[in-house]
Amino acid sequence: MKNNNIVNAMILIIVAIFFVIFQYVRFSSNTIDEKLYNRIWYKYNYNNGYYDSLIIEKNNIIYNKLSVNSSKDDYSNCSSYYFNKKNNSLALDCNKNIKIQNNNDNSLNIIIDNKINKFFDSLDETINYEFKSFFGKSIVEYKNDKLQAKEFIRINESKLKEIINSNDYSKIVFIGDKCTSVDCALALDVMEKWISTTEDVYYFDTNDLNDRLINYLSELNNKIENSINFYDNVYPIVIISKNGKIVDFYEIKCSGFNCSNYYVNEF
Repeated sequence: MKNNNIVNAMILIIVAIFFVIFQYVRFSSNTIDEKLYNRIWYKYNYNNGYYDSLIIEKNNIIYNKLSVNSSKDDYSNCSSYYFNKKNNSLALDCNKNIKIQNNNDNSLNIIIDNKINKFFDSLDETINYEFKSFFGKSIVEYKNDKLQAKEFIRINESKLKEIINSNDYSKIVFIGDKCTSVDCALALDVMEKWISTTEDVYYFDTNDLNDRLINYLSELNNKIENSINFYDNVYPIVIISKNGKIVDFYEIKCSGFNCSNYYVNEF
């Protein structure tokens, strides 16, 4: 009887050891490439101009899909996941799945809602990738293609004052070195469309501004900041003038790659 008890005990110990080994192998095989952990992956959303972001931790996941109205999406309540190595996918606790297609040092291809999404660990890389995918050319190439139209309507200080004092409505676009947003490239297409409907559209390079001219412009509208930073902005600045006054001004901010709100001429 004692021998039987010893044998049974040994069997239980062996089964327990095999169970522990099985669980360890199962767990260790179902882990994601550690290079993906604790990094912020970005995808530029060209429909609204916001950046989707994905953070994968060992036990948790954060997937933010920002929108203009900040409304919650299907992933807002996702917080944890189970990784299935066989399918290379993450089963989220909100009944959603994210499949990792492939990854390298700075990019990550994943399938979300049956669509392939390419994420990057750099904001610049994702916006350049989406821009080239959408337009078939890089941002630099796009700007170079539009350069001729911009230079055609470029004006100097004396011409600027002449235009402002004209009896007609005029639209002057200020773009400078600090204009680094994607809207600075897209504004060139907006300007082309304006040119096709009116002659009263002009471009002024903010490098040609000086303190005297900045003071002059701010005196024409007390809401305009008396500083070079107002004109040398990350977004293109547009002022509308007539009869020696600046009657309106605004920034060109498109909705992602959609700038149709600016296509209609106000005057």
